[in-house]
Amino acid sequence: MFDEGLDKGLLAYVSGIGFTAIVLFFWFFMRGPEYTDIYAMMFILVVLSALVVFFYLFDDLGFMYNYILGTDDPEGMKEKVKRGSNFISGIMMMTIAGLNIIGYSDYGNSLSLRLFIITLLTIFSVFLLLYSMFISD
Repeated sequence: MFDEGLDKGLLAYVSGIGFTAIVLFFWFFMRGPEYTDIYAMMFILVVLSALVVFFYLFDDLGFMYNYILGTDDPEGMKEKVKRGSNFISGIMMMTIAGLNIIGYSDYGNSLSLRLFIITLLTIFSVFLLLYSMFISD
């Protein structure tokens, strides 16, 4: 997917910057008494965003994929696992969209934009982390 000249260390570095940006974003923009009742939803958004990327890239990662299925492919099991993991990823993405809509309807534009930024930063950072660690050359 990436150019062969791209260093995996650089991907891990950018991923670390993304995770640091998430923490700093929480620290500077999501503190205060008006946000205390939404911390649970923010935590769920971060966890689901990370899982979306994991399940979407599940067939590319190969570390558990080859371990579970071995070398042979009984009855097209690899394709079924791929379709199933992409389906789960889609369900989680719709849940994330729903949580962002709930945040918009309950708290207005300001919080909705912040939740969206947190979601995008998490997806981007986890994507780069997984690619830098588990994708073979």
